[in-house]
Formats: sequence, C-alpha cells, structure tokens
Amino acid sequence: MKRRSCALLAWLLVAARVAGSSQPAPVELAAEGRQPQAAVSADGAVAVVYGTPASDTAPGRVLCRVSADGGKTFAPAVEIARVEGLALGMRRGPRIAFAGATLVVLAISHGNGNLWAWRSTDRGTTWSAPTKVNDVEKSAVEGMHALASDGGTLLATWLDGRTKGTKIYAARSMDGGVTWSKNVKVYASPDGHTCECCAPAASPDGKGGFAVLWRNWLKGSRDMWLASSADGGRTFGKARKLGVGTWPLDGCPMKAGTLAPEPNGRLLTLWEREGTLYECSPGGTERSLGEAGQPWAASGPGGVYRVWKAGETIRLVAPGAAPADLGRGAWPVVASAPSGAPLVAAWQSPGNAGGVVVAVMRELH
Repeated sequence: MKRRSCALLAWLLVAARVAGSSQPAPVELAAEGRQPQAAVSADGAVAVVYGTPASDTAPGRVLCRVSADGGKTFAPAVEIARVEGLALGMRRGPRIAFAGATLVVLAISHGNGNLWAWRSTDRGTTWSAPTKVNDVEKSAVEGMHALASDGGTLLATWLDGRTKGTKIYAARSMDGGVTWSKNVKVYASPDGHTCECCAPAASPDGKGGFAVLWRNWLKGSRDMWLASSADGGRTFGKARKLGVGTWPLDGCPMKAGTLAPEPNGRLLTLWEREGTLYECSPGGTERSLGEAGQPWAASGPGGVYRVWKAGETIRLVAPGAAPADLGRGAWPVVASAPSGAPLVAAWQSPGNAGGVVVAVMRELH
C-alpha cells in the first residue's frame, strides 16, 4: 500500500479558494497516466485526457475521464484509442478542448507520423473513429502539437516536417473536429529549422483570432516567437520574437512555452531561458519569475491563471493572489470555463511510474 500511495496516478483536490489556506485531502481518481491535459466546458463540465506509453509489444493508450458536475465526481476512464508509438513525454501527449458541447482530442503517432483527432458528442462516453489532421502523410513525426478552442473554432498546430527542416503548421476545424482545413504554414525559419524538441502552444488571442507560440532556431539562438491570426486560423501574420534577451544554445532545451489572453486584450506568454521562467507580452520586456519551468496558462475570472513547476512543487498563481503550492509533480496544466469556475489544474505525479493529479477549484475570487 505504501508504494501504491507514493505512485498514485491521479488525485482530486477540492479547495474553496485558489490561494486560500485550506489544505484539501487528496482523493485517488485514476490508476495510470502521463502528460495530462484538461478542458472545461461553458456549463462547467471537466474533462481530463492522458496517455499511457507504448511498448515493444503494445500500443500506447489515450484515455479520458469526464465530470458532469464541475469536478465533484468523475465518470470511469474511457479508452479513446490505442495509438502505435503514441508521442508521450516532455510535453508530447494528447490534447483536449471543447467546441461547444463536443469534446475533441488530438494525439500523434510516432508509428505513422500523423496527427489524429477524435470527437465525442456525449461527454466522453463514446468516441468517433480518428480523423487525420495533417494533409501530408507522416509530416507530424516530431510528435509536438497544440490545440486551442474559442468555443466554436478549433485550431491545431504542430511541428511539421513535410519539407526539409521543421516548420510550424496549423489547421482549423469549424464543425467540432469532423473535418479539418487545408494545412497552413505559420512559420518557417530562415535558418531552416524551428526548435525540434519544444512543443508549440496555441490560444485564442482575446480579439476574435488565435495566436501560436513556439521556440525558434535562428542565428544560433533558441528564443520564443509568436504569430497571430485575425481570421480564425486561415492565415497568419508576420512572426515576431518575444522579449529583449536571447538564448545562444547549440542544442535542444526541450522547454516549451504557453500563452493566454488578459482582460485588457493583451497576450501574456510564459517561457524559460537558461533555467529562469519569464512572462512577457508581445512587444514588451520580459519579467523574471525566478527559477522555475514547465509553465502553463489559462484565462479565467480577473485575468490569467498560471501554473508551473518550482523544484518538485506545482505552483498555481491566480490574478492578484499569493502563489498556492498544490503538491509535488511535473508537467502541470491549468484550464478554466469561459465564464469562470471551475478552475482545473492537472499535473503528472512524481516517480518513474508517472501519474495524473487533478485539482478542481469551484469558487474563484
């Protein structure tokens, strides 16, 4: 039992306040999983997706648990798919979003190099057959992708290798993941590659469009760049570097970034450079948040909710609140309903066995 307690793969933590002093008791939620992602619907349903790794003899599994009551209880895990060579680890893994009442999950197969989408119209009880998102076979082989939703339109973006060098590509869906558009090139580095081991990020930009964030590989440096689309992901404008510093690096840092819109219409981005976590708005100067990493951000009541890993601790920072330490682990994410509560933080529990931890806060102040 002691080993099981140390390697618990999922917990449900319910707190009355995001940054309050309450110490919620952990409750086991699931038995296996890595690289969790979370989404919250407009009416407060909570969905958590995660993967289990492939082996020499078995494919990886993509699983989902859904709560219809704002995180109070979760239905049993449902296996969405078994994926040959499931891309999993270092921010590789399944992604999830709501498009209206429809749940959409994306995952990449290292076995065939494609990005696949599944959809559920009954809150995760049953799932569709997969639909291929990339329109050139085997072009998503790097295994790095992101998924964003504005409540109706879905935007998928990924590291693409359809031509020599790694580029950023995207596709949109206007029908809840049934079909995906012709792929569009978001960015191609003049030096031939973007960073090949750092996942992109995507988010609504707060102005009716989308923004995509990635780590570039340009003139020997691995800095964060951003491009925006004002037409729902059909086209993207000129890319621009974030912050004023640079990171000369002959190697891959394996450190992704994140972004979310603030109430004032600006985008807030978070990313690492040389062991330090920074936040920055496009065109502004970066601000150090100290030694931390693996950031994630989501818009919620009053601003952007941010979560990251500080040492072995998962730390949540709500707008205007003191940081709240949620527990130990890695690869945290945060998600919120468009109208506010509930807010969901999820992360992978410590240890080689992996695991999934979920914290649901139903009152936000």
